[in-house]
Amino acid sequence: MEEEIQQFQDYFSTSLKQQLYDLVGSYPQKRSLDVDLTVFSRSNLDLAQAIAEKPDHYSKAAEEALRKSVESFGLMPEGFKPRVRFYNLPEKEVLVQYLGAEHLNKLVQVQGVVNLITDIRPKIQVALWECAYCERTTKNYPDNAGLKPPTLCGHCGKKEFTLLEATSDFVNTQYAQLQDLLERVQGSSTPAHVDLWFEDDLTNVVLPGETITVTGVLRLMPRMEKGKGKSSIYGKAFDVVYVKKEEKEFEEIEISKEEEQKIIEFSRNPRVRELIRDSIAPSIYGHFEVKQSIAMQLFGGTPDKVLPDGNKVRSDIHVLLIGDPGVAKSQLLKFTENLAPKCIYVDRFRGKRQGGRRMGFEGRGARACKRRACCYRRIRQDAGGRPREYSRGAGTAANQHCESRNRHKV
Repeated sequence: MEEEIQQFQDYFSTSLKQQLYDLVGSYPQKRSLDVDLTVFSRSNLDLAQAIAEKPDHYSKAAEEALRKSVESFGLMPEGFKPRVRFYNLPEKEVLVQYLGAEHLNKLVQVQGVVNLITDIRPKIQVALWECAYCERTTKNYPDNAGLKPPTLCGHCGKKEFTLLEATSDFVNTQYAQLQDLLERVQGSSTPAHVDLWFEDDLTNVVLPGETITVTGVLRLMPRMEKGKGKSSIYGKAFDVVYVKKEEKEFEEIEISKEEEQKIIEFSRNPRVRELIRDSIAPSIYGHFEVKQSIAMQLFGGTPDKVLPDGNKVRSDIHVLLIGDPGVAKSQLLKFTENLAPKCIYVDRFRGKRQGGRRMGFEGRGARACKRRACCYRRIRQDAGGRPREYSRGAGTAANQHCESRNRHKV
């Protein structure tokens, strides 16, 4: 490992010297050094390929090299325990649905939408055990298999230990779930999901509904079968090394004096409501009430409105529309999708199998559509067993489910 440590140290001291100074100056608020693997491979191709194949081994070497580099500058902060996070792999991103045995314990890059995230939970990083007989203490490092006491006391040879939680080292962890981007899903198949594990300074970085590219290591998760013990089929989880957010915040629109004057004149037009209504899907004739409902739902209501009697009114407008097939419901919602600044259009069918067909709806889109319009298409059966279109929920229009208020939290 000494040769690899020296290679990393040479690269850090030359190509990332300024980043090292920034890391030391902002530690412990910033605790990681980000290394672009594509750039790194231009001068260390063999080592870059080895990192992708054995990330656990070479990450330790890189972190040791980072500590030595900082120490050589005479800038070692107290309790300095930095991390090296590799990102931007030269290889193409892998779809979540294709993550399998060939990617286990290797560095992989995937892109998707976060549709679930939990609160932060502390995890023991270094466990301190006390011998029940001689009271000597021993440290060990829990692995993915869980927390296990030492086998024997090095002083008295006994096997009974007590965990000293108050003096053990903990690290923040967070669990999330990532699904494939809807536009990458082929046909009518359901988007695949994978569990994400965040640690240390990666916690509280992402939010549900955000599109992210994650670099990490695919791990095995043991599964237990009731009455049979450990199963031969394992689950999988993605140990996240680096996160890149793909979505950008909207820029402020600069309105000129001429545009401002036109807006003011338009607001004074007595037909302003009709003009806005008719601008919704103008190629579709009629459906004036439907178009007006969509327009009002896109604009939203007055935030924090209070009635004279003291009751508060929610500003989010909810629409439920039911209609026969072929009356341009999907086209109306497709127009809404293109009009809203942020939008997800979901056309998914999942549920119990009835009559040889799978009916129902897979309702994950609402959690994934944070602060954007979300359009749902749903199918159910009538009393005669025939499929009929139906919709329900907040912001639903034309048999779809839409929520376009920027301030609404799903």
